[in-house]
Amino acid sequence: MLTITKEHSLMSVPDLHPEKQLYMKKNIGVTDRWIRVLAAVLLIGLIMSEIIPAGAFAIVAWIIAASLMVTSFTSFSPLYSSFGFTSCPDDQAF
Repeated sequence: MLTITKEHSLMSVPDLHPEKQLYMKKNIGVTDRWIRVLAAVLLIGLIMSEIIPAGAFAIVAWIIAASLMVTSFTSFSPLYSSFGFTSCPDDQAF
């Protein structure tokens, strides 16, 4: 009979120390978040009022508006992270 011990179990997960876990560190401050939300709402308004005509440009504008909203809600920008930039004060970043 085959017995599976904890060391050989397929379901075992290694214990990770909290200091070694990876997480997304905030890099967008409050002012930057509000500017992103306002820019996204402005873009959506321009699309809905057909100032930005339907077509490829409108699709690009929707994608930009969605990415602005997502980054403002998560307080994390991959672009900021890749360039090492932050608009978040050190006391708010975690």
